[in-house]
Amino acid sequence: MPNRPCCIPDRVFVVLLVLQFACVVIGLTESRSFTIGKNCFLKDGQPFRYVSGTMHYWRVPEQYWEDSFVKMRAAGLTAVDTYLIWNLHEQEPGDFYFDGNLNFTRYFQLAQKNGLLVVLRPGPFIAAEVDLVR
Repeated sequence: MPNRPCCIPDRVFVVLLVLQFACVVIGLTESRSFTIGKNCFLKDGQPFRYVSGTMHYWRVPEQYWEDSFVKMRAAGLTAVDTYLIWNLHEQEPGDFYFDGNLNFTRYFQLAQKNGLLVVLRPGPFIAAEVDLVR
């Protein structure tokens, strides 16, 4: 594991490493741009309309993710919003889970495959009507 700066707690550092790995896996390391034009957003220099819906990867069975993304695109959405609920990924200190419904890298890949951007909202505290989920 790379050396972490002393000001970053261990758990935060692990989350940052996982997110960096996920970005590399799905190819988000290329140069991109997002700016505000005169009357619209510009994504990579082109007009872009941001329309997002929410689908929590940990609440929807993995086998339904792609079908849901297809339907979101058909409805005109350009992005999907989800929380990264860390207490499901690290249920006990040092024990990490990323399989099945917790495989957010696959979730990101399927979203990208279906033309959706992902708005990731990392925890540890989330407002998704969840109390101490395990």
